[in-house]
Amino acid sequence: VLVLLPLEAATGYLYILTKLIIDSFHIQSGEAPDLLNVITDPLTESIIQLDESVIRDIATGSLDAKNKSFIKKWCQTYTNITLKNMTVPGPENCTAPS
Repeated sequence: VLVLLPLEAATGYLYILTKLIIDSFHIQSGEAPDLLNVITDPLTESIIQLDESVIRDIATGSLDAKNKSFIKKWCQTYTNITLKNMTVPGPENCTAPS
């Protein structure tokens, strides 16, 4: 911040640099750029998947979509059960309900 803020205030260098970068993508007017999707989509899909039909139904005002879940699939979880052998004291040390 101490370097970039004065540099930007004095020269406008960051604005010019980012404008050149964005212009190199050749984005058409009204077209949504997929700059971060390339990075985030594989990671997101390995963790959770959203049901796009529910999102579309909500956007179109469908009342059926109110009680549906956005989540189509989430990461799998596993239950790990560990068995252990123990020595139990003799019956004279055990208590049982009468």
